Amino acid sequence: MLVKVLSQALLSDAEYEKIVKNRRNLSILGVMLGIVVIVIASLWKPSGELEFASFLKGVYMGTGTGLVIIGAFDVYKKMKLLKNPEQLKRSKIQEKDERQALIGMKTSASTLMIMMGLEYFALLLSGMFNSTVFFTLLAVLVVLLVVMIGCKTYYSRRI
Repeated sequence: MLVKVLSQALLSDAEYEKIVKNRRNLSILGVMLGIVVIVIASLWKPSGELEFASFLKGVYMGTGTGLVIIGAFDVYKKMKLLKNPEQLKRSKIQEKDERQALIGMKTSASTLMIMMGLEYFALLLSGMFNSTVFFTLLAVLVVLLVVMIGCKTYYSRRI
């Protein structure tokens, strides 16, 4: 943990600016993905077999619109940040704050454990009513556990 904090503290302003530019580019990619989702949802003509097709089309349009709006807002924030060196410096200091990093780690760990518990509970209930839902939730839970173990292995070797 100390090595990580020290290495991040030693980032130059130019290196941090590059990180912010990469994040801006990811946000631009998110906007483009949202536009693609909106176009596909607009052109999609669902077959008669799908009972909730109109609902599903609305979900796709809504998530695409959300990606566009959130991505555009984030691009705007990053562009504004990149234009002001003083604000960029403050952002770098705030982002590398140890307290904020610890809060983020604890929040992520707690959320993961709570979601796994809720998913397991849903898995137990769904087994009594629908096998498709049961096996879908089981697959998601297994993937979640595999990703968690993979991340733990990766970070235990890296840090």
